[in-house]
Amino acid sequence: MVEDAFTALIAKSKSFILKYNCAMTAKNTANPVISVLMPCFNGARWVSESIDSVLKQTFTDLELIIVDGGSTDGSVDIIQDYIKRDARIVLINRPGLGLSASLNLGIESARGEWIARLDADDIAEPERLALQLQATLENPQLVFLGTGLTEIDEHGRLGKSFIYPQETDRLLNNLVRFKRFPPHSSAFYLTDVVKKAGGYRTEIKRAEDLDLWLRLSELGALGSIPQCLVRYRKHTGQISNFEAGTPQVIDARVAVVGYWLRQRGAPDASRFDHPRYLDFRAFVTQQYQSYFRRHIARDQLTARFSGKRSKWTLLWSLLKLCFTQPSFVFWLVDFQLFGERIAPKVAQQWLSAQTAQGEAR
Repeated sequence: MVEDAFTALIAKSKSFILKYNCAMTAKNTANPVISVLMPCFNGARWVSESIDSVLKQTFTDLELIIVDGGSTDGSVDIIQDYIKRDARIVLINRPGLGLSASLNLGIESARGEWIARLDADDIAEPERLALQLQATLENPQLVFLGTGLTEIDEHGRLGKSFIYPQETDRLLNNLVRFKRFPPHSSAFYLTDVVKKAGGYRTEIKRAEDLDLWLRLSELGALGSIPQCLVRYRKHTGQISNFEAGTPQVIDARVAVVGYWLRQRGAPDASRFDHPRYLDFRAFVTQQYQSYFRRHIARDQLTARFSGKRSKWTLLWSLLKLCFTQPSFVFWLVDFQLFGERIAPKVAQQWLSAQTAQGEAR
């Protein structure tokens, strides 16, 4: 049933591509419709697969902008070889910028009306760009559109698949609650709008996508296609595998609390140019200290129960935990049910503290 629906969707996209290409030919525009933005750093092992997946898209009116951050493994040679064969590829060499700054450089260079993100180790399904563009034309309010994903390992073997909410409200709810949202490699956003939002913020180093999606939500609608159009590679060399601890959590909290400040019409202290930015980060960190401790405890709990296959064994272990660590169990239930309340409270506490300091002066 699902396969039949997807087959029908692909057939519809092929018809859409034909009509769209005819319309664009009549317009005789020199700029591509879509700029695919791919950051790369020492990605020689998989960058060819990623580039091939872009060049094999059924929608062909695109450019591929690759921003290399100073690769030393031959990535640049591979990319330059592709450039000789396909003029749609643009290489920007800029060592040492970091991910967010590299992406911003690519955004500034983009000629397309839309930007599609793809990492140098991930793969886009052939219909991805056509289906995303078609969805945005059917819903002009969209400024951001993600897709589902299928995990693959280092050898390309398929793993789990994930689908995300399609509606703005549900996606936004997932963002502010730190729940699952479309992967960065599936992002499809309007070039002009992302520039208006200020692009990626370099001070939010490990939650730059969450932070940008929140700011885009203030300028238009968010959405996601309920098909897995990106293959997301999980491997040991990923940043998230060795630097996904407290700094990432802090950045995510700073981004969400900053969002709630903006919702209250208050100055956004999560901006690097805010005079109290460092104080704000320290304040958010302090407010979430208990959360960090319990988060670690929850990870330990997950590891502890991962080998318990019997649901009765798991239930018995959880019951024992209710007696041995009741405060943790209470927190875990409260966070799962009402976790979105924490960030607005921290935002209000920050505003109250700033008001009190102003009055004290």
